[in-house]
Amino acid sequence: MTLTLSSTSPAGPPNGTTIAFDKIGAASGPTTGDGLEYVKLDIGAPGASVPLSASNPMPDNLTQIGGVSIPSDGATDAGPSLKAGGKVTLNNGSLPSALSASQRGPLMIDEYGRPRVIVNRPKLLGAYKFESGILSVGSSASASTGGFFWLINPVGSTVVAYVKKLMMTGWPTAASAFVTSPRITIERMTFTGTASGATITPAKRDSNDAANTCTVRTASTSLTITAGSICGDFSIPAVLTAVGIHCPVDQYLYDSTDDDDYIVLRAGEGLVCRQADAGSSSDTRKFAVYGSWEER
Repeated sequence: MTLTLSSTSPAGPPNGTTIAFDKIGAASGPTTGDGLEYVKLDIGAPGASVPLSASNPMPDNLTQIGGVSIPSDGATDAGPSLKAGGKVTLNNGSLPSALSASQRGPLMIDEYGRPRVIVNRPKLLGAYKFESGILSVGSSASASTGGFFWLINPVGSTVVAYVKKLMMTGWPTAASAFVTSPRITIERMTFTGTASGATITPAKRDSNDAANTCTVRTASTSLTITAGSICGDFSIPAVLTAVGIHCPVDQYLYDSTDDDDYIVLRAGEGLVCRQADAGSSSDTRKFAVYGSWEER
């Protein structure tokens, strides 16, 4: 702290001359013989009889900030607004850097000044929807690592995929009786290798979404697959008569609106759609699958 002269006693140096310099926690005095009078200054809150100290800090009762009065609780506020917040964070913009446990975090707001809250989840990079095309029910079950299509997160990927929905519909195409009702399953799997099979191009949820990292493959070429567990199934409806009308049936293989219940696919993981049971001889029934996932 530096004290400057505003009056002299006795007459001496002009106003503004430094008369003492004090470092926090270390007292220092003037040079002997400078002829100036020194006065001890105590700083305290307005109306207080005790100076400020570690045991008597400044009370937290601000009434004004930057010339703007702060009304008391319950009082009518006719003054200008006080703004509090941080930088605008757009939905398709990057998020702030991660903080450590001891740091204060900024308040994120959207482009309209509203608080933006993202509860314990990474930034959404994009969401994607796909449709399998028409698939045929086979007279025999798929091989243990075979299937109709594979949704995979490539080895070495830096994104995490969250499967949100899988829906299937099936229908007959001929006036024939098919008394079987085979399951079409969605199963977890892991793999090594780089996929080279044909792909199904997904639709983006938003044209500004990043290009998808995960892919939907109609062949498992170049992949070494380890089969996992079933996480959803759909039963192909039986046809018990060779005449009449059979309406397509929509069923959800998997559908969740709970973020904590999504199927999570990390690098080297995927889902396969396969026929778990044998169909009927010369089976002509068809089905199709619709699905969606997001990447973070």
